[in-house]
Amino acid sequence: AITHGFNLRNVAVWITSAAAVALLVFAASTQLDNNKMDNKPLAQQVINKISVDSIADSISAERPQPIAVDSIKPQPVKQQRHKTVRPYWQPRPPKVYVADALDAKPDTTDIEEAVRQADILLQAISVHQSAEINQLELQALEVFEDDDSDNDMAQ
Repeated sequence: AITHGFNLRNVAVWITSAAAVALLVFAASTQLDNNKMDNKPLAQQVINKISVDSIADSISAERPQPIAVDSIKPQPVKQQRHKTVRPYWQPRPPKVYVADALDAKPDTTDIEEAVRQADILLQAISVHQSAEINQLELQALEVFEDDDSDNDMAQ
């Protein structure tokens, strides 16, 4: 025996169909109310809404102006973008957050402190590098002296 239960798809179909019927009933009732108020035919209702001057201008004996070919703008062709599907094993790209730089005013004391710290670090690096260079020069001199002493003994 097959039992038919409620699922989300069936409920959604019923809700949308009920909404469509309600919309049709509402549209029909408003049209009927408008027709009851105006017992005139539709053509007379339209004529009452259009001004007499515009009718006279359209019926005038003047020759209609030709439409230039350049005045008609071609409609741009919509390009369909194909959605790229990311494989499930690839991570999502990182979100980019941009701070509003116009509202943020930098604190000059923080900047001065950062510059001072950077100068101290650069001086420490240069001292460390010069110490390493001096140590390498001493090692090289010792190697050359050992070679010279070995050469003197060999002679």
